[in-house]
Amino acid sequence: PPVPNELLELSELVINLLRRALDAFARGDVEMARKVRVDDDPIDGIHRDLFFSMREKMKQSPKLVEPANSILSISSSLERIADHVTNIAEDVIYMVGGQIVRHPGHGSRGASTSGR
Repeated sequence: PPVPNELLELSELVINLLRRALDAFARGDVEMARKVRVDDDPIDGIHRDLFFSMREKMKQSPKLVEPANSILSISSSLERIADHVTNIAEDVIYMVGGQIVRHPGHGSRGASTSGR
């Protein structure tokens, strides 16, 4: 089967997200890094929709199981890349602004995070 448009869109979104996270890092731009975190959400949604779509295709035709699994593997990898990109953005926010956003409730730089 042809490559689904959703997978192509997903790849473009991930590439764009990575570029912006690296720009945020290079420039020390906290606002850009915050936007990267928010812009990960549509990627998660496309991945989820693609999962359900491929699952239906596999139910309809056993011969589509292998190609659908390959598509799902690529989609999962792209989604995981986006998660790593989000981690970069979170590190930029901490590095520049001193705010821990990866683990809400831990405060900011200098605050005790040991729980004692």
